[in-house]
Amino acid sequence: MRTNDTLPETIRLIRLTEVLRICGMSRSTLYKNIKERQFPEPLRISARSVAWLQSEVQEWVELKVKLRSVKQRQSPQLR
Repeated sequence: MRTNDTLPETIRLIRLTEVLRICGMSRSTLYKNIKERQFPEPLRISARSVAWLQSEVQEWVELKVKLRSVKQRQSPQLR
């Protein structure tokens, strides 16, 4: 019997509405960022459908949080 410890990490595809909800961007801003290579590209899942890897979207969010923390440490505190 296999346990959860031996199963590979699940790959989950998410659709546009969920990506927009997670990232808080408009559709046009999202596609602009993809074009400028500032956001992960979607995967084509059929002739008329795309989806994103949830893990890549999550990594993008985590990177934004880390960058914010670095910028806050570098900028002088206004008090």
